[in-house]
Amino acid sequence: MLELLICVFLVSTLGCLFLPLTKPYDFKSEMFVLNALELQSIAMKEMEESSLFFDGYVLSYNLLGNISQAQRFDFKDHTVIAELGWGRLVER
Repeated sequence: MLELLICVFLVSTLGCLFLPLTKPYDFKSEMFVLNALELQSIAMKEMEESSLFFDGYVLSYNLLGNISQAQRFDFKDHTVIAELGWGRLVER
């Protein structure tokens, strides 16, 4: 029983020491893609043009759900590329 307590103590101590060294993940690119896909679905359903304004970026869809202009959106950890044609978003 004592060995288990020592093991738990060491694991929790090491976790507390190394947790501040990990960098927090930035979810802005994921939120951008989710909002863009939702807006694309709405544009196709209602057959009207719509635009997404997100963190200083603008992404426009026509009434068929296609992107009106190919663009590159740079975030802290990722890059999202909006391709022409079907309105595909590629995250790198």
